[in-house]
Amino acid sequence: MKKVALLLVDRKVPVYMVQTRGPGSEFSIPTMEGLSGAIGLIAFCTDDYGARTGIGYETYVELKHAHENGLRIIPVQLCDTFPPQPSKDIDGRGCQQNCVVLRQSIMRVQDIGMQNAEEVARQIETAWMAMRTD
Repeated sequence: MKKVALLLVDRKVPVYMVQTRGPGSEFSIPTMEGLSGAIGLIAFCTDDYGARTGIGYETYVELKHAHENGLRIIPVQLCDTFPPQPSKDIDGRGCQQNCVVLRQSIMRVQDIGMQNAEEVARQIETAWMAMRTD
């Protein structure tokens, strides 16, 4: 994902990715800063993407914010099952939200296991350019 972000920056696509320093790092404020100024969300859909875990600043909250605020969502399917059905979802709400927001009919970038960062970045750039002309 970091490689994709770097490739997008090289292609002049504005990217905001929360950077932490590891255990003990605070990520809630950078997450809110990124979401508050976003016009789109790249959802890197791993097996547990969208899980509602109770942490508060998790992919469940990011996807909910993007959906409720009309942000363009660009899903990148990294797992076999789409939409993801996260096993760590505490009450099923994450699975339900994924089914509604990341429905089967939505166009997505497919790269199971993140094997081709260059192609993922190219497809995201194409989607970004289309967003700018909408």
